[in-house]
Amino acid sequence: MPRKGFYIGIPFVVLAFVAGWFLRHRQHQPAAPERHIHVGGAIGAAVPEATRQFISARCIDCHDGDTHKGGLNFEALTAQLDDAPTEAKWIRVFDRVQRGEMPPKKEPRPPDSERAVFMESLGGFLTQHDAARHAGTGRVVWRRLNRGEYENTVHDLLAIDTPLADLLPEDGSAHGFDNVSEGLRLSASEIEAYLTAADTALNDAINLQPRPVAIKEHVEFLELPRVKEVLATPHGTSRPNGSKTIQFFRALPDALVMFINQANKTMPFSSRASATGLYRVRLSAFAFQNQGGPTVTAKLVASDLNEYRLVAAFDLPTGQPRVAETTIRLNKSELLILTAAGCGVATDGTEIATVGGEHFTGSGLAAQWAEMEGPLLETWPPVSVQRVFGDLPVTPRTDGGYAVMAGNAVAKVDELVARFAQRAFRRPASAEDLASYSRLAHEVLEKGGSLEKALRRSYKAILASPEFLFLRETPGKLDDYALASRLSYFFWSSMPDEELLRLAAQGVLHEPATLQAQTERLLNSPKAQAFTKNFCGQWLSLRAINATTPDKLLYPEFDDLLQAAMVNETEHFFTEMVRGDLTVATFIDSDFAMLNRRLAEHYGIAGVAGEEFRKVSLPAGSHRGGVLTQASILKVTANGTLSSPVLRGAWVMEHLLGRRPQPPPADAGTIEPDTRGSTTIREQLAKHRRSETCAGCHKYMDPFGFALESYDVIGGWREEYRKRKGKAVLDPFTHHKLKYGLGLPVDSSGELADGRTFGNIEQLKRLLLDQQEIVARAFANNLVAYATGAAVTFSDRPQVEEILAQSQSRSYPVRSMIYAIVQSPLFQTK
Repeated sequence: MPRKGFYIGIPFVVLAFVAGWFLRHRQHQPAAPERHIHVGGAIGAAVPEATRQFISARCIDCHDGDTHKGGLNFEALTAQLDDAPTEAKWIRVFDRVQRGEMPPKKEPRPPDSERAVFMESLGGFLTQHDAARHAGTGRVVWRRLNRGEYENTVHDLLAIDTPLADLLPEDGSAHGFDNVSEGLRLSASEIEAYLTAADTALNDAINLQPRPVAIKEHVEFLELPRVKEVLATPHGTSRPNGSKTIQFFRALPDALVMFINQANKTMPFSSRASATGLYRVRLSAFAFQNQGGPTVTAKLVASDLNEYRLVAAFDLPTGQPRVAETTIRLNKSELLILTAAGCGVATDGTEIATVGGEHFTGSGLAAQWAEMEGPLLETWPPVSVQRVFGDLPVTPRTDGGYAVMAGNAVAKVDELVARFAQRAFRRPASAEDLASYSRLAHEVLEKGGSLEKALRRSYKAILASPEFLFLRETPGKLDDYALASRLSYFFWSSMPDEELLRLAAQGVLHEPATLQAQTERLLNSPKAQAFTKNFCGQWLSLRAINATTPDKLLYPEFDDLLQAAMVNETEHFFTEMVRGDLTVATFIDSDFAMLNRRLAEHYGIAGVAGEEFRKVSLPAGSHRGGVLTQASILKVTANGTLSSPVLRGAWVMEHLLGRRPQPPPADAGTIEPDTRGSTTIREQLAKHRRSETCAGCHKYMDPFGFALESYDVIGGWREEYRKRKGKAVLDPFTHHKLKYGLGLPVDSSGELADGRTFGNIEQLKRLLLDQQEIVARAFANNLVAYATGAAVTFSDRPQVEEILAQSQSRSYPVRSMIYAIVQSPLFQTK
């Protein structure tokens, strides 16, 4: 028997082991070469002669120590390109001259030959330095799995679905993505968080407890005791505290009608989930008294009675019951609550709280019965037990649980540790590595510990090791195992599957035909939803959808169903673009949208029924098409009260055109929102732009935002701004009393920095369609950063241009660009 207290020290032993292992591996990584180009000023000897001459002749008058327009002072700008801000300024100089923005139009234009010599000179200088920096280490520095990738990888490795990401520190972000190596740091202290996450994962994987008690229940809503109690209390009954009850319900012969859309004011209809897992739910319900009003939607909400989360929604027909079925994931002890959307206000504006359920004439949700079954388990003990113990026999215990028959544990442990380590490391492990991890397990066995405790110790160290936490890539061309991981983390945000690892073991994955076939397979897999969600969530800022809550007085039509539909539209739209190999022009404008009933009504598009998303041809005059006019984008580029042409314009520049605006100067000031409606945002910005410091950037950003002013903060079309005060009128669709008024008209016209003008969003789209190559380049740059874990640097630009050249003749189809990236040296080298 092990002596008392021995296992208390194991976490600290493992922590020390992993920390030491990490530091040893870290030391093997080549250090970045240091290059210090000191010139004491940009026109010093280290800068190429042609660059110095151009600056002296064309730039220095406006960008010296006295004027330094745009914050650029060449007299103080060194050639210290190892300093990131300095290098960024030189690249900005190159780009602005290349685009013809500098020297400005009011200054004499340099001959094309002079400009070309400058571009070649400065471009060569920047390329030479950047290439030298990458020569020793490669483009991608040591790249750690981010929280989402860690969780997905452990899930696939152990066959569990335990939430793990929230146990780990927040990931840093670089160049817009949280999987770019620059933003992913790891300190020794953070290893303890990984050990905690490993403990949690292994606890759930080694589940030898009795099979969870299955819930299989049928509920008639009218028979629920709490329902009977509530129905027995008439509307307006006085309470001891002096308030009066509000009756939100009515009994029909075969159904309970609810006229309420708040989960915390209705009641659970299920037992608490006996275990975390999947549950099958069926509901029979219909819309009641719905005569031309909004569609009534049944919402299933999971709750522990502290937090509430929407898990499913079903549109209901009037009068005729619909039996809807879904499979949802419930956490242990969560309940299911039924609530509704599209009810609670009658066509004359009367609210349910005024008259009570018996006399209310508006729409309601009539619920007949519900069934819940689960957790849905195909086998028990779960597959995760096999992932831990391999083919060791598992037998029932007398208490209903299970036991693993270890046999000769000492002989088996090496085999099990080796098997687990090689799957976790996503490549063959060295004999030295395997011996180190096996030794941790043998130390436990030698002191009388069980095989389970021994394996836990080794597996825990493996799950916190650098070989697991980092993608192992060496400078130069990736080997097939590293290529397998780069593919799987690009499209699945998780570890390679058996087929990828088999092809890597055979040494054929890098062959162009094989690589193309695997790219196709991974993109077609349901797991590629991770690519859509994570790439779009960051590139298009969809992750910020919860950052603001629209003002209830100004936007009473907003609800959780609409917000969920917003994100779903954009994700389905991107998926459709990839599936159909549509061109990047589709990002700017399209003749279709991906809609369900809720979003179609928000957009004013008729003929779309049901909660499922589908491809819908846009009618003439819909004001939709492309990502710019999608409600998700319009919401994340506004606050909860007002839209901002500055935010929206900056979003278009950065995310669609690939030009990140400069941060505002410290003395730029702010624009105070005017909720009274006496001035428009355009008028407020006009005053702001009188400052020469501010005007330089706003002339590029604001026009794009002005074109989008025809859309409010939740993406609805508008011709006038809403303001807080106004005569209360009835919304003809929802019948709610609108407590806002209509103010000044929207002006969506503008002039781009290059002098081209537009009158509305449709005209702006046509101007942007002339810049497809710019949009394609920005898209490619973002894809490369996400796919490889490193942003495109100056010396990478020729390879990006090669990727674009392959699809230019076909107007840059998206799926083809993805294929080209995977086949490129950028993807296949470190």
